[in-house]
Amino acid sequence: MIHVLIMMLKIIGWLLLILIGLLLVVLGTVLFSPIRYRFDMEYHDKLEGKAKITWFSHSISIDIEYQENQPHYQIRIFGIQLFPKTKKKKQKTRKKKVERKQKTSQTIGHLSPIKEENKKNEEKFSSYEEETQKEKNSIREIEKNKKQENKKEVQSTLLEKEEEKLPIIIEEKRQKRNSFKKFLYSIPKKIQRILKKWKYLLEKIQYYRSFYKDEVTKRAIEFTKKTLKKLCLHTLPRKFEGMIVFGTSDPALTGQILGILSIAMPFYKEKLRLYPVFDESTFAFEVKGKGRVQIGYYVYLALRFWFQKDVKQVITRIRKEFRKI
Repeated sequence: MIHVLIMMLKIIGWLLLILIGLLLVVLGTVLFSPIRYRFDMEYHDKLEGKAKITWFSHSISIDIEYQENQPHYQIRIFGIQLFPKTKKKKQKTRKKKVERKQKTSQTIGHLSPIKEENKKNEEKFSSYEEETQKEKNSIREIEKNKKQENKKEVQSTLLEKEEEKLPIIIEEKRQKRNSFKKFLYSIPKKIQRILKKWKYLLEKIQYYRSFYKDEVTKRAIEFTKKTLKKLCLHTLPRKFEGMIVFGTSDPALTGQILGILSIAMPFYKEKLRLYPVFDESTFAFEVKGKGRVQIGYYVYLALRFWFQKDVKQVITRIRKEFRKI
């Protein structure tokens, strides 16, 4: 019995190890296999472009195209197209068309005797319609007389209602005067409330200034800046080429735009070319690039940011302030 139990435990242990190994393999592929992307875009009076995203050696691929103001998507897994699904066209045979034509010809032949009967029925209905029109005219005259009587009754009721509303209007005016007096008496109390709120805001501003000038917050801010810089460098394309042609009628404004765009030049150096035009208002660009992204690197940065001491202290202080509010 003991040997059988030992063998069962061994089998269960090997199965658990295999499952743990499979989970580790799946996590490794998800975290460390790179997601590759490439794009090619241009704008000359119209926006056109292509982009492709692949993962796990092209096992999953997403193709995106934008042409003639319409986007087009294609999603494939192991070469099988999932979106958009190909619709199979239903082919109609010639025999069905011939049968339908024969049926229509037969029905047309049966309609000839029916037409003669319809003519006789039309003559009967014409005499009946003349009688009905005479009856309708008599009914209309009776309705006109009734409407005139109803108008006189409505006018009398309106006069009675206006007389009843006079005391209600007088009471409403008195209530308005009383409400205005109450408003005047409540003005000093409202001023006191506004002053209390103003003092509370000044105290909070002083607290947040001291909180910002603290050494712990400064170190946390510097650490967040470094992590954001690493994140941007990881996501931005590693191979990049492009050109931008821009211009406005105002040369001073084009110079300001050139100064703003030149801030991003240290990231791409000579790969992005700028061509300012100082005489005309134009805009066009051509951009190409490639890059890759790893989910594991994002997870690493997030865990490092979360477990940093200075960042933890800042987050706890902010939570306490929100709880007080």
